[in-house]
Amino acid sequence: MNSNNLSLPKDQIDAIKYNIQQKKYDRALELLNKISNKENNLDIVNRITASVYLYKKDWEKSLSYYQKIDNKNNFDISNNMGVAFYKLGRFLEASTMFGQAISFNNKYIPAYENLGVTQKLLGNYELSINCILQGLKLMPNNNKIKNNLIDILNYFEPLNKENYIINIDKKLRKLESL
Repeated sequence: MNSNNLSLPKDQIDAIKYNIQQKKYDRALELLNKISNKENNLDIVNRITASVYLYKKDWEKSLSYYQKIDNKNNFDISNNMGVAFYKLGRFLEASTMFGQAISFNNKYIPAYENLGVTQKLLGNYELSINCILQGLKLMPNNNKIKNNLIDILNYFEPLNKENYIINIDKKLRKLESL
């Protein structure tokens, strides 16, 4: 949340940011509610409110506020909506939102990772692997992405237990040579 881009009073934004950082989400929501009654720029208030509900893991409320935003052409909004859909078990909608996030910013690694994991759950293993590989190309030393790849490869190509380590090592070395 960058207060320089917001048309809300700096002291109010600072108070909201402080409460979010302190994980005092209910207080942040109270402050946002007060602002929403006074401010013309409801998109900003809705975006911050949606994010607070995302932090609170209230997926339905988060989505309801994201859906109120007029201009959703933003990779971060798309990714966050995808996370909420994913957490609600709505994997097709999540997949669409992660894909949209990538279309807005094709260097946004979390969206590739999220899309890869979601595609695995939808049974689209090759697409899942391709998404994770794209994330790995953007950040080759990211162990979380490597672990996701290993997990997906295990689903896609069950390995013989005795060759498990050797096969995974070969696959990771092949990736490093890309």
